[in-house]
Amino acid sequence: QLLARPEAGEDDIDLPPADAPDVYAAADPARLPPAIPTLLLHAHDDDVVPFELSERYAAAHHGPSVRLTPVPGGGHYGLIDPEHPAFARVLEALEMLAS
Repeated sequence: QLLARPEAGEDDIDLPPADAPDVYAAADPARLPPAIPTLLLHAHDDDVVPFELSERYAAAHHGPSVRLTPVPGGGHYGLIDPEHPAFARVLEALEMLAS
């Protein structure tokens, strides 16, 4: 995967991670503290994105503005499928954030 240097033009996307580790680190969302309150909803049984990634993010940015809400089931797509029972957790989170 390639990333452009910040000063590069749109045609200059040619830096692999090994050649620009600082550029990649600066663009890594896991390293950037959130600018707004953040609620992480993550299914324990997600077989594409490990639940541990959200745990590590929440631990790295521990504080009142970051909260991890584990979802017991839902796999990788249940939280974005309105027909899946896990989607109810998304609606609950939206209601909580809107209040």
